Amino acid sequence: MLKKLTLAILITIPAMTHANNTSLIQNAKQSIRESIKDPRSAQFQHIRVVKNLRGETAVCGEVNAKNAFGGYVGFTPFMYVDGGSYLASGDKDYQEDFYYVYILSGCMGVSDEKEFRDQLYYEQIQQEEQIRQEQEAQIRKEQEEQARKEREEEAERIKQITAQNLKEIEEKNKLDRLTILKKDREFYQRKKLTATDIERREYNKQVKTFCNFLYDYYTNRIQHGFSHEDAFLTVAAAYNNMGLNSVYDSLDAVEITLQDGFERIQNNKEDYNKFVKDGAFFRGWMKGTCIVQRKI
Repeated sequence: MLKKLTLAILITIPAMTHANNTSLIQNAKQSIRESIKDPRSAQFQHIRVVKNLRGETAVCGEVNAKNAFGGYVGFTPFMYVDGGSYLASGDKDYQEDFYYVYILSGCMGVSDEKEFRDQLYYEQIQQEEQIRQEQEAQIRKEQEEQARKEREEEAERIKQITAQNLKEIEEKNKLDRLTILKKDREFYQRKKLTATDIERREYNKQVKTFCNFLYDYYTNRIQHGFSHEDAFLTVAAAYNNMGLNSVYDSLDAVEITLQDGFERIQNNKEDYNKFVKDGAFFRGWMKGTCIVQRKI
């Protein structure tokens, strides 16, 4: 970035294009003398009036003068532009700024000026390209962030819908299960009141078969890792081969009975602790409870 010196010089260069060269040189020398500690000791060399590639005029040269200790410091480049003189001295930033304008004003010759202008143009193009790429990268980043937020919002929306659907299904299944269990209990009550001794014995035999079926089904699921359907079909095939008939013959009936058993255990702390410690307890408890609850 150009310093104030650079800007001031570049702005004022065009004002000198019509000045007389001799007058410009004299004015440049006088301005330099006024800016050094020992004006009378000033020595000049290589003084010239130049025009840069843009037709702008400047006075360039070198000056040597005594310092505060009375010794000459050596020839130092200077530049005179529109009544202001500038020496190539001072801190690093100032010197970089000085030579920046020194070259652009034509003091280093046309060849150096052209090369320097080409370099500046190339750097400007690179800087503009870098800015463009950074802007595009920022836009992509914002777009990706927006897309990510939209995906998260959509995922959350689907999650909420899924949770709601599952809740509705669970409530419906619970209602269906309770309805079936209620009908089962009503059926048992009617059987107790209406069944003959022969019918009671036959029915209780079917109840025992069903509860054994339940036990074997759960064992196949848990111990052998069968799926619900595979466990049911395996046990059903075995029972059919033995000619055994149970009260119910559907997977839903078996699962509903198991679920009811789980809930009963969960509501009994002592039984639940036994179930946690020993899975076999549930199988035995389930079969026994199943028979007690269903026999008439």
